[in-house]
Amino acid sequence: MDGIITAMNRYIRIAIVAGLALWAFYDLMNEQWLIGGLLVFVSLLLALGFLHFSNVWSAFRKFRRGDIESANKILLEIKEPEKLKGANRAYFHFMRGFYELHNDHPKPAILQLQQALEAGIKTEHDRAIAHFGLAGANFDLGRISESRIQLHKAQELPHKENLQQKLIELELLLDQREHGNQKK
Repeated sequence: MDGIITAMNRYIRIAIVAGLALWAFYDLMNEQWLIGGLLVFVSLLLALGFLHFSNVWSAFRKFRRGDIESANKILLEIKEPEKLKGANRAYFHFMRGFYELHNDHPKPAILQLQQALEAGIKTEHDRAIAHFGLAGANFDLGRISESRIQLHKAQELPHKENLQQKLIELELLLDQREHGNQKK
């Protein structure tokens, strides 16, 4: 069902841009240069915006629902992610980081999540999630002290209840790992 809605959204966007382009063509044919020119400009801006930014937020909707694989497929459609700006770039790296983490690739996950934080994740809760991801990736690599630093950064940020439980679980794992290393 979600795929149908996404496809419908694409067709609606295409219809809007095509409608504006046809209106612009009509006005230009009737020598309405100013209105026709403005409509061409607006339709081009909309088309470029849809092509350049819509994939990040389509992927984010899938990501929020827990469908990391589908989100990643959408992100792979973005041919030049380095041209993304602001929140689009941040959330591109955020989702790529969790995709890498999901597939047991902690080093690329760390790189992606650091880039997400540097690009400016919008909400404090999402920043807490990114720090939690960094804590988990560092834990997987055996970097206990860095994992604990990232865990504390996540704990300091306001976050939702569902993340709180995961933070507690990771802290327990860190304590177990530290105490296990001290006994040896």
